Amino acid sequence: LFRSHSPQATIPVLIMLTGVSGTNVARVLSPIRNSSSGRGFIVEYEFSAKSDPVKTLHLDFGKMYPGSIAIDAVEISGPSGSQWASDARASSDNSASASSYAPGRANPDSVESLRAESPVSEWSDNWLAYSPFDAVVLNAADMSSMPPAVLGAIGDYLQAGGNVVLCGRTDLPPAWHPWRNQNLQGGVDYGIGFGRCFAFNSENPSALDPKSVQTVLGAVRDAAHYWQSLPGDSGSANSVLPIVANLKIPTRGIVIIMLAFIIVIGPVNIIYLNRRKRRTWMLWTVPTISFATTLLVFAYSLLREGITPDTRIVGLTLLDQTSHRAATIGGTAFYCPLTPSGGLHFDFETEATPLVRIGDGSGTAREVDWTQSQQFQRGWVSARVPAYFHLRKSETRRERIQIVSENGKLQIVNGLGAPIKSLWFADAHMNFYVANNVAAGQKAGLIPSKLTQQSGKTGPVGLWHEIGFAAKSDSLSDGAGKFLMANTYIAVLDGNPFIENALGSASSPKRTKSSAVVFGILESPEAQ
Repeated sequence: LFRSHSPQATIPVLIMLTGVSGTNVARVLSPIRNSSSGRGFIVEYEFSAKSDPVKTLHLDFGKMYPGSIAIDAVEISGPSGSQWASDARASSDNSASASSYAPGRANPDSVESLRAESPVSEWSDNWLAYSPFDAVVLNAADMSSMPPAVLGAIGDYLQAGGNVVLCGRTDLPPAWHPWRNQNLQGGVDYGIGFGRCFAFNSENPSALDPKSVQTVLGAVRDAAHYWQSLPGDSGSANSVLPIVANLKIPTRGIVIIMLAFIIVIGPVNIIYLNRRKRRTWMLWTVPTISFATTLLVFAYSLLREGITPDTRIVGLTLLDQTSHRAATIGGTAFYCPLTPSGGLHFDFETEATPLVRIGDGSGTAREVDWTQSQQFQRGWVSARVPAYFHLRKSETRRERIQIVSENGKLQIVNGLGAPIKSLWFADAHMNFYVANNVAAGQKAGLIPSKLTQQSGKTGPVGLWHEIGFAAKSDSLSDGAGKFLMANTYIAVLDGNPFIENALGSASSPKRTKSSAVVFGILESPEAQ
């Protein structure tokens, strides 16, 4: 299944099949007629049967517009049966266009619908397959015939901020566990994680109330506007995710060293050797001075920045302790004095989107390997060039806090996996409590607070809009009350157990800054 949003009418593709022995099995150059609507379609090619089994299939689209091609699946069929590709690896050359930056590509004021080409029983069981879409529309028959793994992936997509529209009477899966519901004409608008689920009684979308339709379209446009609002250059990205104090290249010291090198290797060297009548010594003084200058430049760079990379990890996590689901929206930034040889490693539940153009039209090659994990290999992080990524993920987590009563006083047990700097808690009667500086695994008392109760609680989505994906918690000290609902809490953590460090062992804990804000939903009314 092939999709393209390239402006080219005909897309050339070179197909190369390699056998297990390493020899070429087939090689075909064939054009694909691009669909003007950008919808997916199936492309089939025939090859003569070979005795050597096929090990690798390589698709080369040449100098295409980066991000304009999507391949959903590859299958090889023969007389003895068929085989789907077991793993995938991608690489791209960014020289074709400098506009490969993913956020902001879509027009938020236009809505385009795409019909699925396969039944729901064949849909992916990984939520990342649905993350490119702002909304997924299903009917009651789809929900009843959907495999549990696919249903779980749709739920993860909802948790991470997606939109789902259900047409026809059907019950929501218990694992979705909405934290809010609001009546619509002929349906209900549920808040599930960071996303919204619109459940309508009518199976015919054209019969929906116009106001309800506008509500759904508004949610779709809001999703597109969110991507439009993300930072698009290094300066704005560094202001959101500070990773280096100054983005300017440190040219002053290098210029001074090079100026001294020119003076020493030129006039000083020549005048000195001329006076000593040893002009032939230039055969060894010039390379010696050059080598010494190279060592000086290397030492200057090493002493100035070292070789250990700087890492920044931030995020907002909605932790539903009832369903044990955690949805995280955040970001990570890297500044590496040396290009990391192992690249970046994200797990299969993480959507990582570059916030700044990579390569910027200079022909930088990029590679991703999905065999064992999401390994961002060449071209994603360069030496002395900060890299920024927007992250989303949805997963099962066991972190939690417990509220217990001892001698008539409320106590909190920190099981979130990181020290709590500040915590605000609302019990079943909307009484507010606070706690500060609670170490991981430790217990502390909850102190009654005078936070003001406000009508129209905005919950985790309102908190997300307030502090952004960078989870800037400065405004929470006096404003947490407008987000809290009954039996919920907001915790500011010194550390982030919900987002992996993509540099792995190449990073140093001393050069890693991480923080998290957690909006938690308790299992049951712990405080009465």
